[in-house]
Amino acid sequence: MPTIEGVVSAVSVKERNTPYGQKKATSFQVDGNWYSGGFKVWEVDKGDRVRLTFETNQNGYHDVKGIAVLEKGAPAAPTAAQSGAPRSGRSFPVDPLAPERTINRQNALTAAVAFCNHNAGPGEFLPEDVVSVARAFESYTTGDLDRQEVEQMIAAESGGVQT
Repeated sequence: MPTIEGVVSAVSVKERNTPYGQKKATSFQVDGNWYSGGFKVWEVDKGDRVRLTFETNQNGYHDVKGIAVLEKGAPAAPTAAQSGAPRSGRSFPVDPLAPERTINRQNALTAAVAFCNHNAGPGEFLPEDVVSVARAFESYTTGDLDRQEVEQMIAAESGGVQT
């Protein structure tokens, strides 16, 4: 993945229609190029010096994978904070490395065992079957499924194919 360093010259937050209602999509301009932050909340402000990692998608857009704020710029007028790090506290969809994801996984596994036992009886499902069901439950409860659907919708709207 390419990584760049530079100063953020603009931050754009636009409302987008999704199957789940209005969502805010964030983009950043660094050294004259625009980078899409998607629907994630970032704490990056105009004037910040950042290190940004991105991937270029099939349509040529630069999708942000991570931003580190190396140096805060001069304070701007009060606005909704956008930062290079995911916001603190709990958020939805749940970040893949968030500590609360372990709780979601435990709950999904417990629900999968109950589901398998209820629908087939004890001993009729292999552990691999239970894990497969647990992954489906986890994907739903953490918002991964919603995130995938929104990304596919955006890709379809822009003429690309999301994998």
